[in-house]
Amino acid sequence: MEIILFCAIIAMLLKIAYLDYKYHYIADLDILLGTVPALALQGLRHGMLNGFLGMVLGGMCAGLVYCLAKLRYGYTAFGGGDVTLFLFLGSIVGKQGFAGWSVFFSLFFLLCLVSLHLAKKLSSVKAFPLAPFLNIATFFWLISQIIAGQY
Repeated sequence: MEIILFCAIIAMLLKIAYLDYKYHYIADLDILLGTVPALALQGLRHGMLNGFLGMVLGGMCAGLVYCLAKLRYGYTAFGGGDVTLFLFLGSIVGKQGFAGWSVFFSLFFLLCLVSLHLAKKLSSVKAFPLAPFLNIATFFWLISQIIAGQY
């Protein structure tokens, strides 16, 4: 049963990453279809409360950045789909893994941004898809947790 849930989660991570990269759009239905198996897996592994608290942490962090950027700059740092994506990703990593995942994602994202900037790929980009970086980092975090036996 767990392997089916893992495959469903990974399939949704890849689908959301592709659609955000290609069309700059994240569908709420895709978020829901990914969150259900993520919460089920959290329920089997660490308890459903861990998954729900991870969702709350993810939503609070993304919502805070969204609101602060809107107040400071007059426009949002990322779209509403990215905020709901953080709910999905929070349900995957849970409360226990949220801090480690946040550091891992941040370092991965900065490394990619620096690489793209040095390759001069960012200068003409107005909208930058966040989901591929979030989802790839989450995928690698999930695989590392499975290998380490912590998930």
